[in-house]
Amino acid sequence: MIKVLYVVEPMLGIGPNIDANLIAKKAARKFAEKVDIRIVLERDAFQREQSPNVSWEYLTPWRLDFINDKLIDLSGNELSQEEKDKRASLLIDICNSYKPDVLLLHNYMSGSKWDAIIDFEMLPLIGFAKKQNSHIKIVSYMIGMLDGFENVTKEEEDFFLVSVQKNMDKVFLRSDSLDLFIQTCPPAACRPDLFVPVGYSADDDTPIKLLNTDDKYIIVSAGGGDIAINLFKKSIETCALLKDTVLGKYTWKVFLGPMQEKNANELRNYSQSFGCADKVELIIKADEKVFLSYLMYNCLISISQCGQRTFTNLEVTGARSILIPRESDGKEFEQLNRAQYVDNIGRAKLIREKDMTPKILADCVIQTYQNTPTRLGLQMNGPENLLKSIVGICGE
Repeated sequence: MIKVLYVVEPMLGIGPNIDANLIAKKAARKFAEKVDIRIVLERDAFQREQSPNVSWEYLTPWRLDFINDKLIDLSGNELSQEEKDKRASLLIDICNSYKPDVLLLHNYMSGSKWDAIIDFEMLPLIGFAKKQNSHIKIVSYMIGMLDGFENVTKEEEDFFLVSVQKNMDKVFLRSDSLDLFIQTCPPAACRPDLFVPVGYSADDDTPIKLLNTDDKYIIVSAGGGDIAINLFKKSIETCALLKDTVLGKYTWKVFLGPMQEKNANELRNYSQSFGCADKVELIIKADEKVFLSYLMYNCLISISQCGQRTFTNLEVTGARSILIPRESDGKEFEQLNRAQYVDNIGRAKLIREKDMTPKILADCVIQTYQNTPTRLGLQMNGPENLLKSIVGICGE
């Protein structure tokens, strides 16, 4: 039995938690005789797979302030060094107790700008794991397009590659295209053998229809982050702008993630001030199953950012889509890269964050309503291929 310690850094929102549950589900149902997995993630994560070969450890959720590149708690306070040291020690204690054969790190490769923010806990964990087990495999489970390599120097690229070679046996990509990854991470081209696409992360089970109606809605969402208030407000203004058009009969369902619920009253007042409270419904406490059911069966048009979870949800559901990727005042490129790829092949419409106005969004809603998109044909069995690959590198 291969023991896998899977660390999901609890500051990335709900997407990685969904990935963790998909891997747990696949481990329980197809790898029960080969893999025992212990998953470390934030305590507020959604549903959790229960199985003799799947166990869980929970950490206090943190978040990254994308504008200031600081780690913060859920109240917005910057973390102290003492809090960081405590987290690093806790991860080592978990590793010491579990004694894994494989250390699987979510979205960590050692070298990129994001990695530098969490090096304080990941590097000690890697070092301890290697001392504990000289045969341990250290692997990463990475997104298929990266952010942070747009303006780096040759020296920084070299440092990245050396760090990956030093700390990782393999980097498994939530993607089915190594070329797309290399476009956003050029130094990977020097060691393509280290970076292995395993396919996108999606559930094998088709979402169950939950609403007892075939009515269609315009669905607005922005994952689990807390910086989506502008998208929500502009959507409400657009709803008001379209009130007297053919699209005016449709209700807008605005899904608020855990970090966005604090804005609910402000958004209710906002929709009242624009005279469209009867056409805007805020939905909170909706898990991934509820959201996917809406997207699959009751979505007229989806308006969202463009994280990898959105990307795969669109493939699963085939929903018409408008993408406004998060750019954080020009500091983030990952969602933009992904949205540009989707826009270029005609799967969805892209609006740049800096260009979004109610008029532009309204025009885009009308155009999207008139078009029927096709799916991209992505390879969607990433969790199963990941576990197969882990078994493979362990020699079984």
